[in-house]
Amino acid sequence: MVEYYIDSANMDEIGEIVGAGLVQGCTTNGSIVKKENRKYTDIARDIIKNFPQLYHLSVEPIFDENDLDKAKKDILTFYEIDPTRIVIKLPPTLAGLNVCRWCKNNKIKTNITAIVKPVQAELATLAGATYISVFWGRIGDTGLNPSLILSSITNAKFNPYIIVGSIRGGNDVTGAKFSDPHIITIPHKVFKNFTNNPKSLEVIQEFNRAIIEKEKQ
Repeated sequence: MVEYYIDSANMDEIGEIVGAGLVQGCTTNGSIVKKENRKYTDIARDIIKNFPQLYHLSVEPIFDENDLDKAKKDILTFYEIDPTRIVIKLPPTLAGLNVCRWCKNNKIKTNITAIVKPVQAELATLAGATYISVFWGRIGDTGLNPSLILSSITNAKFNPYIIVGSIRGGNDVTGAKFSDPHIITIPHKVFKNFTNNPKSLEVIQEFNRAIIEKEKQ
């Protein structure tokens, strides 16, 4: 059975979804964190502290390929927040894969992100990635079929856990599930759309009106 993560850095959004018991992890990135107007490390600490139910928190430190020493230092800053639950997101570039191998040698969990081709997933596996994130929506943006790309990756039985990200709507979730990934990370607004189906709300309101009318008799 596929696991769900929430793709958010907002404490209220995460709290609402975690409170319902819907997710086991959380993924973040620079664009998500920018909306919060807070230090990235502070957000990571708050998520780790306030949501012990989550066994996974993916974070994406700034990665400058021209200064890998600084990149490694920033990775360690996040890693030390919680070595068992923090997962470091890295790009699928050659520099990213080199740092991935360094992380593996230092027992730091990694998530090679922004995967859009099967060969990237294969190379991430060879570099020792713990997770790989296949970007469903971004694959579609290129004109390719994300279902076919994802299926070719899942069928290859690579060692890393496969996360499907870049989810933009319910149809993306449904399509991704057919390819049997390990995890799908979903924005808060998509969770809300799932639970606020107009037809379901219409039926509930109808039932509520019937009860109210009965009690007035």
